[in-house]
Amino acid sequence: MFLLYSVLITLLSPIIMLGYLRRIRQGKESRALAGERFGTRLETPPSGRDVYWVHAVSVGETVAAKPIIRELRIARPDAWIVLSTTTLTGRDVASKVPGVDQVIQFPIDFPWCTAKALKTIHPTLIILMEAELWPGFIGTAKRMGTPVAVINGRFSDAKLTSWLRFRQLLSPAINGVDLWLMQSPEDADRARRLGAAPSKISVVGNTKFDESSVPLTHAERLALRATYGIPADAPVVILGSTREDRTGGPGEEAQLLPECIALRTHIPNLHIIIAQRHIERVDAILELCPDAARRSKGETGWLLVLDTFGELATAYAAADIAFIGGSLVPWGGQSVFQPLAQGITCCFGPHMDNQKDIANLALRSGVATEVASPAAFRKHIEAFLSHPKSEQDALGARARALIDANLGVSERYISRVLMLVSR
Repeated sequence: MFLLYSVLITLLSPIIMLGYLRRIRQGKESRALAGERFGTRLETPPSGRDVYWVHAVSVGETVAAKPIIRELRIARPDAWIVLSTTTLTGRDVASKVPGVDQVIQFPIDFPWCTAKALKTIHPTLIILMEAELWPGFIGTAKRMGTPVAVINGRFSDAKLTSWLRFRQLLSPAINGVDLWLMQSPEDADRARRLGAAPSKISVVGNTKFDESSVPLTHAERLALRATYGIPADAPVVILGSTREDRTGGPGEEAQLLPECIALRTHIPNLHIIIAQRHIERVDAILELCPDAARRSKGETGWLLVLDTFGELATAYAAADIAFIGGSLVPWGGQSVFQPLAQGITCCFGPHMDNQKDIANLALRSGVATEVASPAAFRKHIEAFLSHPKSEQDALGARARALIDANLGVSERYISRVLMLVSR
């Protein structure tokens, strides 16, 4: 099947290359990094050192890889650690990850590209974050005798459906993985359905628990509010990582802002913070509410739009309750960890496929609520803010306790994968 895949992807190479060139024109690929994508222009790791190649596709996987790399560096202080990504945004984050010796773009899965990259890097062990399965890459690694492990493994509904359709073609990748370490029992079951051997599958947990931010102190929260121009005693709702509707309907901001305005008729000192998923959508959001304040301009007001990069994780600490974006519209949901880490309870819509494990855990723990519609969002926010501050704080403490109770996942992952490498 590896030979069949190699022949097929070679035959499709003209079409794949056209797509690659289009991505360059769109700014989604870099001409300067083209050599890395084709397995060339790669730095050769120093001889005599173990080489661990960690692959994370984009920003989310790279964030999840941070505690893995931290624990790997502790366990193997002399190793050479390579971190690869597919997207340019992922590479930006990867370049700032402590403990990494080399950041590269993942090679296109042409046989000649993956073979060249693997021969140059010559990894002792390959770690794939979440379940990024490329038959050419994994098949070539196995022919070289390199062990491969999936860490923090998960499968969304869409990915599982797609991969089951091409299961036979993916078999070199599925059979080539030596260890499947999954986030949840459901993910483990999905790995079995794809054809992974049950003896290779274990449930360990989600590494993002270990990367959760340290909660701000009360004084730091007040200082953050002051920076945003928000009074210390004002109730604050943050709409985090909100997104457009890719099916053509109104985006989450357009759905929720009218509900927020309605809430202000009963709660006049209510403040709203919007932190959209993509900064380039700021202008579209400002059209919905032209008097909104912009963070980048130092403006203040009851509606503040965060149009600066990398601020959301901390910004949650300025709120009393959060809404998780990408969930009222069908994107699969954004991070639940960030508000919980700051001791902030949250709510989200019905589309949480990409965050199913932590979302269900938060629901069962009573620190999150699913809202099926904008009207349900308003009703939930109004009910929450009607509770005494002591009850709100107690719920926030339970949110942070959920994070604390699940720490240590990354250390367990590393102890398992290093068993694949003989010393």
